[in-house]
Amino acid sequence: MARLVAKNGPLKGETIPLDGTEIILGRRPDCTIVVDEGEVSRRHARITHRDGKYYLEDLGSANHTYIDSVPLVPHDSRPLKHGTEFKLSTICFQFLDEDSAAAASGDPNPFFVDDSPESVTSTISSKFGMQSLSESGWAASSPAVTLEAILEISRALGGALRLDSVLPQVLNSLFRIFPQADRGFIALLDESGRLIPRWSETRRQEMEGFRVSLTIARQAMERKEAILSGDAMTDSRFDMSQSIANYRIRSMMCAPLLDSSREPMGILQVDTVDQRKIFRTADLEVLAAIATQASNAIDNANMHERAIEQEKVQRDLAVAREVQKSFLPHQRPEIEGFEFFDFYEPANHVGGDYFDYIRLPDNRLVVVVADVVGHGVAAALLMAKLSAEFRYCMATYADPGEAITELNRRLADIPGGRFVTLVMAMFRQDSHEVQVVNAGHMPPLVRLADGEVEEIACDETFYPLGILDDSQYRVITTQLKPGELMLLFTDGVYEASDADENILGFPAMQESVRRSDGAPEQTITDLVALARRHAVQQDDDMCLVAVRRHA
Repeated sequence: MARLVAKNGPLKGETIPLDGTEIILGRRPDCTIVVDEGEVSRRHARITHRDGKYYLEDLGSANHTYIDSVPLVPHDSRPLKHGTEFKLSTICFQFLDEDSAAAASGDPNPFFVDDSPESVTSTISSKFGMQSLSESGWAASSPAVTLEAILEISRALGGALRLDSVLPQVLNSLFRIFPQADRGFIALLDESGRLIPRWSETRRQEMEGFRVSLTIARQAMERKEAILSGDAMTDSRFDMSQSIANYRIRSMMCAPLLDSSREPMGILQVDTVDQRKIFRTADLEVLAAIATQASNAIDNANMHERAIEQEKVQRDLAVAREVQKSFLPHQRPEIEGFEFFDFYEPANHVGGDYFDYIRLPDNRLVVVVADVVGHGVAAALLMAKLSAEFRYCMATYADPGEAITELNRRLADIPGGRFVTLVMAMFRQDSHEVQVVNAGHMPPLVRLADGEVEEIACDETFYPLGILDDSQYRVITTQLKPGELMLLFTDGVYEASDADENILGFPAMQESVRRSDGAPEQTITDLVALARRHAVQQDDDMCLVAVRRHA
């Protein structure tokens, strides 16, 4: 990701990601990057991203915008390259974009040199195991240096939750602790395991941008050891970097950054070019201790960011749950001679089960229950589409079979191999006739007046919706007699599993319906209680609708 590093001014040390297509820099509070400095204009400059590149434009500022000490012509944009420094008057920023630099050079990681292990081993003069540090606390180096390290780093990292503003302070503190250091940097592993420099600081401007040993970094992380290279002047790996031809590294220290599970997540390194002020073993112990402090801060910040992201996800899911509930009926039908009851509970925040009551002309009422394969957000989105399409088809086609045939055609382009099982029953109040269409769903149950339970089975098997776009669906006609109850449901009840993964089963569900008194509410309440007693946890959405004709 491209970013700016503030080199001086009110934002000094901060790293600012460039994650928008337009970034305004200036003194006004509504600017993307607020630079609260009198010499900076209210809207001083703009950075835009187009065609894969970033461009800097002066917005007619009073004190000009400079690249390489050359003022920009107002409203004339100039491209930014990795490492470019620019100034808003005297306030300096550096533009960094390793990805674009890598693409331009063909090098997947231009900061690090992937050198050979043989060229490194001979220069290592001391090692310090991070495990011993974690067990014994701070290393026993110079008391004065150790105390200074504790105060500086603890102050910088105490309660740190934003690494981009805090960890640069670690590097500034390191320069005070190690006056011989010419450069320091922190690099972290990305999701693909690539080591990416995140923060850097140099005493000498001409040292900026040169590359360092990837082998040293890998060895520090793999062995979980802080490494001191006593004299890197003889290390051939630096021959690959022309920019440091006159600045050979004489001494370096590299310490791994480990997470709470003691797994590597990056490195902390400092180095020097002064052969008279090389690092010592005591310095390495202090750096190892500082790396432990920094590791804790990075780990805490990562957990904090994950917690914030998870909280955002939870808020979004709560909103999604409310939106999904809006697709479901808000009240049950009130029709003389009939009684209704329903139950809906998704396994997660949102689910893929669906039910509805739809009133049609000529005293007709449609009851539908459907199950989108899977559950969660993807199933809920498809459920929303199903709801709209089903209502349209029922309002358009008088014959229920034709309506479901058209619904299947409209769902034939469901992505990801998903499909929907559905069963619907159209009740006619005048004749008490019920027309049932089943699309690959479990057949409805009918509890007769004498307590026996029957299925409304199809004469032939019909495919679920969304599998074959030319499937034809036909109607099964029956009657709901006085005292009889019809139950439409999804598989969340009878597939409830116990600790040994034994499902409740369809026969147990039928037996519960048979033992009920035939009242819709009590029948469904008993079934839900049965499933909850049997299951360790709810793994699937549950949806049931019961309709009884009064005796």
